[in-house]
Amino acid sequence: MASHGSVGVDAVRDVVATHAPDRRVESVRLLGEGLDHVVFEVDGDLVVRFARQPDAARLHREVAARIEQQGRFWFATTEMKGRTWFRICPVNFRTRPEHIDDLFATLTEECARSLEGGVRSVRTPRRSGDSPGSPPTRTDRTRND
Repeated sequence: MASHGSVGVDAVRDVVATHAPDRRVESVRLLGEGLDHVVFEVDGDLVVRFARQPDAARLHREVAARIEQQGRFWFATTEMKGRTWFRICPVNFRTRPEHIDDLFATLTEECARSLEGGVRSVRTPRRSGDSPGSPPTRTDRTRND
């Protein structure tokens, strides 16, 4: 099985050996991965999750600073219920749905750059006006003032 970022089968086996030394690992299967985690199934009855970035607050601050330096978006980070979040406030009357789509794509791309093995390309979700058969669109990267 291939490595997923810096996490792979060997890391799963090490964790199981550390926390359940009497358990023998027969199979390890990737269940899924996101920007902040990778999840494996061990022998069909144990789930092992690895965080890609242990310091979410630092990740949010770094990504927000990089995007702000680009000069296209401004937003903040905040902590709520012990977790860090991006905080946007799209109240300008000139803000259009494509601006929000572009911000989402930019956030996703910048987070991926900060996380080893993260998603490298993003397609923005369909908007309500798109026809059901049309592919998701990616908005123009120009600044609209």
